[in-house]
Parts: sequence; structure tokens; C-alpha cells
Amino acid sequence: MSTARTPWGGGAFKPRRRWLLVGNAINVAVAEWLGGQLSNRRAIDMEPGTALEPGAPWPVAAWSDGSTRRAVPLGAWPVSRTATPLAEFLRFPGQPLSLRATRGFRQRILASRLRLKPGFAEAIGAHLERMEGGVADREDGEPFSQAA
Repeated sequence: MSTARTPWGGGAFKPRRRWLLVGNAINVAVAEWLGGQLSNRRAIDMEPGTALEPGAPWPVAAWSDGSTRRAVPLGAWPVSRTATPLAEFLRFPGQPLSLRATRGFRQRILASRLRLKPGFAEAIGAHLERMEGGVADREDGEPFSQAA
């Protein structure tokens, strides 16, 4: 595995680690909106919020002046926009996941309690089966090759 020194002196950087950040990534439209909000700061006219007790969990929206934490009655969705379907958003051809990444992704979705589109987990299993050239199990534990 290739490694390189980080520019900030934090030790060796393993390129594989960049994929660990993908789950925390935001798209360009969100980054653009956020950057615009930060660069065009404006005063707001609202109550300062409710002081949080020490050790209280951080709420959906809050602020701190360094000594006092305050919860404010704001939501997690500052704007409402129609989502762009992924097929329209993507501009470049995709690249299939590696066999290892596909196995890991499949294990995570089968272990999760996420509500998946019907047939999604089976499609991942079928893709894994093609990649392995063998048999992968469905969500019900039956191999795809023996499924009716």
C-alpha cells in the first residue's frame, strides 16, 4: 500500500483512508450553499436560546460563546429544495466497487436497520455473486442460484 507524508505533519497518509471519509462527504451544491452563508454573514433577530446544562447532549441546533451553550429553536433543514435524482446528478461514468468493498458494503446493509428500496439488497448480492463467480446468499439466507 502506498503512503505519503501529510502536509501538516500528521504522519503517513494511507490513500485507502480517504474512502472512510466518503460517508461524511457533502455534494457541491451543499458546499456552495454553506460557503455562501459563511461568506455573507448577517445578524439575526431572535432570542438567544435556552442555556444547556453542563453535560447535556448537544441538540439539533445550538451555539456557544465559549462559556455558555445555548439551544435554539431551529431545524436541521435550513432550506427546502427539490432533490436532484442521482441519475441526473452524476456526470461521469461510475466505477464498480472492488470485491472487498462490495462484500463489506453488503455486510453493512444486511446488518443495518435501514429501509432499503425493495430488491436493493438482492441486487447487491447478485452483483457480488457475479464478481465472485460463485454463489452469494440472499437476505433470507438462501443462495441466489437456488432461489425461485
